Amino acid sequence: PTNLGPLLAHYGAQANQDIVVEKRDFGDITILQLQRQGRYTLQSQRDFPYPLLPTFSDLDRSHVLVKRLSSVTLPYASTLSVTDEARQDPERQVVELIRSSRDASAVKENVELSPPALLRQAAMLPSNGPHTVAVAIQGTFRSWFDGKEIPKRPAREGSAGDRTPPERPFQARGQGRLLVIGSNLGLENLSPEKVFDGFNLSMLTSGRADFFLRLKDYLANFQNWQLRLTQISPIVMQNLDFLFNALDWGIQNEALVDIRSKAYVKRPIRVLSPGVRTAIQWLFILGLPALFALFGVFRTLSRRRRS
Repeated sequence: PTNLGPLLAHYGAQANQDIVVEKRDFGDITILQLQRQGRYTLQSQRDFPYPLLPTFSDLDRSHVLVKRLSSVTLPYASTLSVTDEARQDPERQVVELIRSSRDASAVKENVELSPPALLRQAAMLPSNGPHTVAVAIQGTFRSWFDGKEIPKRPAREGSAGDRTPPERPFQARGQGRLLVIGSNLGLENLSPEKVFDGFNLSMLTSGRADFFLRLKDYLANFQNWQLRLTQISPIVMQNLDFLFNALDWGIQNEALVDIRSKAYVKRPIRVLSPGVRTAIQWLFILGLPALFALFGVFRTLSRRRRS
């Protein structure tokens, strides 16, 4: 829980407490597997299809942020809603950048995290799409602190000298840009401080056994950290293009976005339904021989006519 919900809703984007489960287009997640063979334990990695890594191809091509992108994969995405005030405000331009497919499900109850169980659950979920998962708003905004007590500037620690920061006048209204994405794009705040929480080198020379008792926890945290980096690393690399576009757009230089995104060419293979796959298979099995036979009949008839 954070205080971002009311703040974003004031500016026009309402974050919903749900999660998007796609049934057809989604990425893979890397799972660590341990196999016991005699006295040894072998460690391997395997990729599983994962509906909680949905791939969205319904993009608003009129906006420079996604104009040259074919699709975007947003891990663990939540849906967004645009407030009526923002839609009816003539001074603000609202663009629903990314939308899910019609087959997607916005789930508020618990979902399975194990890939096989999640696939079975996704097949039984009702389709209630499409849903908006990214919104771009720009124009004139009214400040969240208009009519409220303005918080004081926090004191800077370790500042040199007696310099005081310059006072900036409060603006109740102003031009701005807001980009809200219902996902962290796979960019987690992982750091050595999180992995080795409470660790310091003085523990090695203290002579106490606490360090050795906690060493197993440190190693487990480090392995989990490595695994989380590799689980969706391909998706993170793909989302860097969209992230660079967002940074260029945020500094109000849309020309940089257009120049950078000219080299983007990504055409993912869509996941087809079993019926479509069966039809394509029979088309190649029966259609190609039938087409070859018709060509032979046509050639035979044309020769007879000439003779």
